[in-house]
Amino acid sequence: SKLKKAYPKSDTPKAKSNYNRPIKDISTGRIYANAGLASKYTGLPKDKIIKNCNGDVEKVNKEHKFIYND
Repeated sequence: SKLKKAYPKSDTPKAKSNYNRPIKDISTGRIYANAGLASKYTGLPKDKIIKNCNGDVEKVNKEHKFIYND
């Protein structure tokens, strides 16, 4: 349809918000649906987990380093 041509689907997946993106704990290999679940399981603040995912040089702690899994 004309609409589909006018607005092609982006190849880049848009994040709902950083808090709701799937997160992988690269130290344990465990995947969480979002920062809230990672926070609940690890006891670390959500904001620190998000910063760590964004490549912040500050390590969350020795046991956990996170990256986005999407």
